[in-house]
Amino acid sequence: MYYLIIGIINVLCLTSVYASENNSIWVDVTYSYEYGKTITHEKGCQLALEKAKQEAIRKVHGERIYSEDNLVCHEKQGCELYQYIWNNLNGLLLDIKNIKYKSGHKNFSCNVSASIQLSKSKNTNDPNFDFAPLLNKRIFRDEEEIIIHIESKIKQYYLSIFQYDPSPELEEKNFIFRIFPNENDKINKFQKNTTVPTKKSNKDYHFAARSEGIAVWLR
Repeated sequence: MYYLIIGIINVLCLTSVYASENNSIWVDVTYSYEYGKTITHEKGCQLALEKAKQEAIRKVHGERIYSEDNLVCHEKQGCELYQYIWNNLNGLLLDIKNIKYKSGHKNFSCNVSASIQLSKSKNTNDPNFDFAPLLNKRIFRDEEEIIIHIESKIKQYYLSIFQYDPSPELEEKNFIFRIFPNENDKINKFQKNTTVPTKKSNKDYHFAARSEGIAVWLR
């Protein structure tokens, strides 16, 4: 069984499990973090350590970068181009030792060094894990309907779709919203290809393109 999550990228997997020396690698890493006046030195050093962990994963497993351009047009206001760039770090952190902190040469900065143990990548891809999310159009006018097509070779999977909206107008601290499954479309277990909204529920609601993001409207 597979679980597909569309829309959340930049995942750092940190856990504590046993691994033999043959299946792991130690990486020595240093990182300097400038944190500004708004947070304490202690918090700045904690953030420096988290950045050092990410840097260790990047050295061993690399980093994937995705980009997407969307053009949203209004009949009276013209068109606006939205560009999205995501980075993806994926690795298993096993242990960390020899953590040392010191103040940086600049004010409001912290330098950290550590030895970090990571699992080695098996470099094996599952040929059955093959899917692609597609939209019904490349360019949308304001309030035009959006249909998400999922083309999949996976026999059975669960699907969740999230919207990331960092608009400054939002007062909520959480900028990530789940738009599927939802109250009108609750079943998210599928076999191979599907569409969202699903065929059973597309009479009840639809997604619409807006300059602020995707809107969910009832029929």
